[in-house]
Amino acid sequence: MALNKTIVGLIVLASTLFSGVIMAATYWELKPENEVRESDNLYFTWLGCDSCLMIEQQMDGSAYKTLPLIARSEWRPAAKILVAMQLLEVDLELQTKLKQLLLDKKLDPTDLNAMAAALAELGLNSKDLDKTLSSKKLLSAVQQSQELARYYQVKYVPTFIVKGKYATDAKSNSSIQKLKNTLATLQAK
Repeated sequence: MALNKTIVGLIVLASTLFSGVIMAATYWELKPENEVRESDNLYFTWLGCDSCLMIEQQMDGSAYKTLPLIARSEWRPAAKILVAMQLLEVDLELQTKLKQLLLDKKLDPTDLNAMAAALAELGLNSKDLDKTLSSKKLLSAVQQSQELARYYQVKYVPTFIVKGKYATDAKSNSSIQKLKNTLATLQAK
């Protein structure tokens, strides 16, 4: 009799734990080494990531600060272009056109000169872009992005950090709608 109660207890415990894993399977709780930065709503991306570019087309990411991730050295040119567009406050339409060229594989995200030339062809002032790409402000912003990625242990894209407490990514969500739902749930916590 006692053995049956123990087995039933273990089954109930296991099912409770299992249901908790299912519920949280679309995100994970962060345990940063330092204090929780509740104002950190971050989106780590790479301009060469097709999933990132498709997500950006279908989601309003305005609640998140977009940051480049440099997981490999060849990702650095795209990080510089992304930050340069932010510093120059490039309009959304021009950014979308550049991202579409990348998504269509008409532009190499590892070629800084090709991306800069494409932006100039799309109408961005090339002198302003060149000046920004060589500025200390750009290098500082790229370094800050790398530091935040290390702080939150972000290793791949796309990854969202919500309130400095939670993280989610496309891989943990089977659709963009599910990702939107997960982000809304985390924002409401």
